[in-house]
Amino acid sequence: MYSATLRHGSEYPGSPPYVISGERSGLPHGTWEGRELRDGDIVFLEFSGCVKRYSAANMRTAFIGTPPRPVTGRADAVIDALETAIATIRPGATSGEVDAAARKAILAHGFGDHTHETGYSIGVCYPPGWNESHIMNLHPGDETVLRPNMVFHLVPSLIVPELNGHVGFSETVVVTETGCEVLTDKRVPRELQVLS
Repeated sequence: MYSATLRHGSEYPGSPPYVISGERSGLPHGTWEGRELRDGDIVFLEFSGCVKRYSAANMRTAFIGTPPRPVTGRADAVIDALETAIATIRPGATSGEVDAAARKAILAHGFGDHTHETGYSIGVCYPPGWNESHIMNLHPGDETVLRPNMVFHLVPSLIVPELNGHVGFSETVVVTETGCEVLTDKRVPRELQVLS
């Protein structure tokens, strides 16, 4: 992941790439530790590119083998929540409205509420992080009004208790004059990657 981002023009990122598998995938912001990948593993990936110290982060989830329903169902719910949040972001919307829309999408899939914010501001950063939660969060009941040029990392995710794992998908977006634009690479599909 380091090699690919640097090869494509990134500076050193504010946070290391997070590559977590199996029962460790339930530890967001965990790091790899030499664990051998196995059939039936969730593989959680979160990484960023950085240009002139501005970061754009991205989260994806893969599964090795045939994913069980607890994984595919949660992946579908999280992707729906992410796409709903993107569709809700516009100038004049509030932080709480975006958060509520994402949570409603997850609940519609029959899963309980996720336990953290739907997103957070992201921008200029230096290690050890990309400034998660330092300026503004998209969280329940927040009346902060969104304005053009605000940038957020949208991070809906769900724990998979059956596997002690975690499923998450994210995008970095900017509020535009009429809605929002996804800044992260559109070539990486928002879907559970199934690996043989």
